Formats: sequence, structure tokens, C-alpha cells
Amino acid sequence: MNQVGQRPPPPVPEPRPPPPTGSWIRILRSVASSLGLSLRSLMVLLWRACRLPAGQDEEERNDAKNKNETGGQDDEDRLKKTEIAARKRARQKAKKAARKEAKAKAKKTKKEAKAEDKKKRQEEEAMKRKEEEEAAKEEARIREEEQKAAKEKARQKLAEDKKKADLEEAKRRQREDAERRKEEARMEEEDRQRRREEAQRRKEADRNKDEHEDEKDVHISYWSQNHNKRKKQCLGNIPDEIDRHNNKFHKGVEMRSCRKKGCLVRANKRDIQVHEYYCHGLSK
Repeated sequence: MNQVGQRPPPPVPEPRPPPPTGSWIRILRSVASSLGLSLRSLMVLLWRACRLPAGQDEEERNDAKNKNETGGQDDEDRLKKTEIAARKRARQKAKKAARKEAKAKAKKTKKEAKAEDKKKRQEEEAMKRKEEEEAAKEEARIREEEQKAAKEKARQKLAEDKKKADLEEAKRRQREDAERRKEEARMEEEDRQRRREEAQRRKEADRNKDEHEDEKDVHISYWSQNHNKRKKQCLGNIPDEIDRHNNKFHKGVEMRSCRKKGCLVRANKRDIQVHEYYCHGLSK
């Protein structure tokens, strides 16, 4: 059994789950841990600091009882009262010191917790900024790679289009060359055929020279009568000049050119047929 004026032994601390960060329970528990007490013991001390301890009432009752038994001895009463007052002052002083120390530790703990929270918040912000910077760098790198890929794709497409255009141009030139060679071959064949026909006509003309002598004389006479009056024959191969000449000298007359290649003689239909027949051996 506890004696008068003695503190009860502190209870055995029970393990409890940690309270949330920054709460008063955590602060009080840290203060109790720094004092070597349990949270319950610290609460008992704080409760006793706010009011008279339970043992003091018992001491005063015992003193009053002893005073009644002894008949009210003043010296003993004064001595006891002095001792009680001294113990009370000592307890109050100890409680005040404990409260002051607890308040200082609580303030220090709160300040440390606040500093720790601030440091943690700064670290989180720094980490967040670092993550954002890394994400921005990664996004810029991906965008740059996409731009490079798009440029490479456009370059390849342009090269393919150019290659295709060059191939089509080469094919077109080959077709044009083939058509030109074909046309040249056709024209050469026509020239050869025309030369053969002209040679054949000249042969026939020479063969029938005697038969057409009279007609030739008539033609020469006609040509001399109708064309020798002119200072020169009607010649020309430029369309604009031919049109101006026809409008000026042969207005209303259908003028034709000689079919002989290289011959520039022009006349009406009848005269040009006679010219072609007798001068070049061309039949009608």
C-alpha cells in the first residue's frame, strides 16, 4: 500500500498504434518518451499540475487528526504546516518546471515537425519539378524524333516522286523517239515511193514523148502566151506572203502550189496541173 505523499508507480505502457502526423497525441507521446514516462503517466502529472494532488488532502486530514489528538500543539502544527507548505512549494515548483520543460519540448517538437513538414514539402516540390522537367524533356525528344521521322518520310516521298517522274519522263521520251523514228521511217518510205512513182512517170513520159509532142507544143504556146507577159513566176512558200500576193494579184482565183518537192511555182488549178505534168512528169 502506498504511503502518504508518495506517488503511485507508473502504469505499464501499452503499445498503441501511432497517431496521425502532427497531432497533439503524437506531441504528448514524444514529450513523455523524452521524459522516460508513458503517455498515461504524463497525463496524470498534467492533471495533478492543474489541481491539488490527491495525497495532499490526505496529509491535511492526517494533520488535522493529529492536531485534535494532541490538543492543538502550535509548534508541531506550525512545523507540519511549514513542512507541508515547503513540500507543496517544491511540488509546485517541480510541476512548473515540468510544465515549462514539457511546453518547451512540445514547442520544439512542433517546430521540428513543422520544419520536417516544410522540408518534406520542399523535397516533394523539387521532385515534382524534376519529374515535370524530365517529362518535358521526354516530350521534346519524342516531338523532335517525330519531326525527324516526318522529314525523312517527306524526303523519301519526294525522292520516290522524283524517281517516278524521271521514269515517266524517260518513258515519254522513249515513246516520242519511237514515234519520231516511226514517222521518219514512214516519211522516208513515202519519199522513196514518191521517187519511184516519179521515176516511173518519167519513164512513161519519155516512152510517150513522141505521142505528147503536139500537146507539149500547145502547152508551151499557151504558157508563152499567158505567162511570158509577167516579169517573173509566182513563187513563195511563206503562208502570210502567199496570202498577201494572192489577195493583191489573184483576187478571186483559187491558187495552188506545185506538188513537186522544192518547186515553189503557184498558179490556178488548170495551169498548175499542166505545169506539174509537163515540167515534172506528175500525172493528174
